[in-house]
Amino acid sequence: MIRRIGELYRFELYKIIHSKLTVAVILIFAALTIIMGMQLSIGERGLRIHEDIRVLTGHVINNDLINKMNSDIGSVDGLELGENYKYTGLAHTMFMVQDGEDLITADQFYENRIKLQKENMKDQGLSDREMQWWANKEAEISKPITYVPHLNANTLINYMTNICIMAILLAAICLSGVFAGEYRKNMDQILFSCKHGRKETFVAKILAGVSFSVCCVIALTALLIMSVWLRTGLDGLNGAVQLEIPYSAYPFTFIKFIRIQIIIVIIASVMFSAMAMSMSALFKNGIAVMGTIVGLYLLNQFWEIPLKYRVLSQAAKFIPTNLIVSWSLGDFRLINCFGSYHTMFAIAPWIYLVISAAFILIGDLAFRRSQR
Repeated sequence: MIRRIGELYRFELYKIIHSKLTVAVILIFAALTIIMGMQLSIGERGLRIHEDIRVLTGHVINNDLINKMNSDIGSVDGLELGENYKYTGLAHTMFMVQDGEDLITADQFYENRIKLQKENMKDQGLSDREMQWWANKEAEISKPITYVPHLNANTLINYMTNICIMAILLAAICLSGVFAGEYRKNMDQILFSCKHGRKETFVAKILAGVSFSVCCVIALTALLIMSVWLRTGLDGLNGAVQLEIPYSAYPFTFIKFIRIQIIIVIIASVMFSAMAMSMSALFKNGIAVMGTIVGLYLLNQFWEIPLKYRVLSQAAKFIPTNLIVSWSLGDFRLINCFGSYHTMFAIAPWIYLVISAAFILIGDLAFRRSQR
């Protein structure tokens, strides 16, 4: 049986990859990824900033450094940097916690980040136990924070969201016809009458679709990292995420968060592909599948649930494109699982796998029902 599925799998994967539409979509997404990674829009000034900010690498964020910056640029709002491009990243970090003040000291920086941290926890409705859990995590963060140029790391973090969007569109466009195409070409009854046209074919189609989606996401991610590296380098990955989101209590470096993003996007791509193929078997219409998936994505962009409805708003946060953004480092809501607290980053992959299994089951039921 495994050998039969293997042969069918290669055939189904061949059909997906050799579709003209699939080839066009992959080439377009690859080109967009290179353009994103090369950051062609930053120009010569942007390249100079990337070079100049390296001067401050390894400096501890203390009063000596902050006072020198305040003296040189006159403000932390980033509007009076002048020729002092080396302070670009540090000024942004200070700006995030200045709390209405024009100039702040290092002591105020550390005080304000804890103040903002507690305010966010209160707004998000955290319990005392959750706050204590985060207090323990906060204690793991090395202080004073060491500055490293983090523009490249931040670029990767931001563009990983675009890779996730591409994973959604890849599933919607390239996998919507995996089952629907058989009905459109009137091949379904011939397929069902074959000796291995039922269970083995369904398994082979699912495996082909999932592996196609996962491989594309991995390839696009690698292409993004390579493009950023070639254009501006990959320095700053070992910096603390507090350089970008100062009030975050996650004891993460940028590279750790990017790894989390990659894992989430890869597993989410499994969910997207399972969703597209189950809809393909259910709707028997590729256009309907594409429209539904794109419509759901657009709905998510315009749909924001207030924090006071914690269960609903936290559920919406598990949508992959919502979860992997850098601002999630300031979302402190936890999941209580059998008396133990876990972050949404830790729980999300398991939720996506369960949802994927549910979609595959729905697709299997729809596929079986169509054989009657």
